[in-house]
Amino acid sequence: MPCKVNVWVKDGKTVISGLRPTVLAQLFPHAALGTVPQEVEKIITSIVDEAKNV
Repeated sequence: MPCKVNVWVKDGKTVISGLRPTVLAQLFPHAALGTVPQEVEKIITSIVDEAKNV
């Protein structure tokens, strides 16, 4: 499942953004992804939260 995450600096602050996998899955309802989007989102959220503390 593609999960692009963007990181850039704006006005001296680091910004992290991306499309949540659960939202992406809603665009393809017939893909039958099961719980994969929720699992991937949990991992990505954890990574982003950890990056905030660096």
